Amino acid sequence: MHVTIPQLVMVDAICKEGTVTAAARRLAVTQPALSHRLRELESQLDLKLFRRDGQRMTLTGEGERVARSARAVVEELARLKHDLGQLRSGYQGVLRIATECYTCYDWLPVALERFAAAFPGVEVQILPEATRDPVKPLVDGTLDLAIVYTPPDRDDLALKALFRDELVAVVPRSHPLAARRYLTARDFRDQCLICHFPELERNVFAREVLRPAGVTPARVQAVQLTGAVLAMVGAKRGITVIPRWVLGKERSSRHFQAVRITQRGLYRVWYAAMRVENVTLPALAKLVEVLGREAPRAVAGVDTEERSTRKPAIGQVGRKPATARPGSNARRA
Repeated sequence: MHVTIPQLVMVDAICKEGTVTAAARRLAVTQPALSHRLRELESQLDLKLFRRDGQRMTLTGEGERVARSARAVVEELARLKHDLGQLRSGYQGVLRIATECYTCYDWLPVALERFAAAFPGVEVQILPEATRDPVKPLVDGTLDLAIVYTPPDRDDLALKALFRDELVAVVPRSHPLAARRYLTARDFRDQCLICHFPELERNVFAREVLRPAGVTPARVQAVQLTGAVLAMVGAKRGITVIPRWVLGKERSSRHFQAVRITQRGLYRVWYAAMRVENVTLPALAKLVEVLGREAPRAVAGVDTEERSTRKPAIGQVGRKPATARPGSNARRA
């Protein structure tokens, strides 16, 4: 059984107009042609969808079920047509956005405020509940844009590099590791690592430093809020690895010491990910442009030179950037 969208549109039109003649006028076809299409659909389904009472058409029980789906499809098509028309004609509509790390919500509102000043007709909604796995809702259409540091290797997604930041270990100033110029994987073997997610494989530090060295911290403590992470570090409950700029924005930073990870440092590149079919939507393209310009300004200490020399083209779809060796994309100390 295969029901097409035009067939559902036909059922919805007959329901709304009450007669085949009026539905035919609504759909700009002849009455005989529409009657023939209805008979074809009923034969295809082996069901009677309407009872004929003179010229009036009344839904059967089976027809009620088909009509519910027809109404939902027609309404969604109308919303789609409206939204695309608004987006293409003048930066109107709603864009839904999420990031792969909670720390980004510290700077994202600043960038969005600057975007809103230039394009007040676009409402940008942040969906923090998608942070744990932003790619899945991006693919299924729940999100319009995901800001990620783990670029997805998918043919249906496009990527554009935005900026680069450095990850550093953060310890209390009285901690034995605070005096070190840099830390290696072995320095974390006996430590409690406090991070945003319990799954270490989500962490660039774990993937590029700990795993290649075969090191697992003595304990992993997951805390989603960055302020709470630093509070636990300050209480000597463990150490953490966060972007250097996060510590620079914290009022309590004087109580902590940032220590470079590996001699050459540990860096990650952030990307804007979107569905391929949406790349040319004006509002979305402009949002990506603004993020690429404003995010480095909002984030203290990012390497904008690296971003300008290494970013892939926005049309480079489905190609995951090669993963560099730990520290290989960093400047020497």
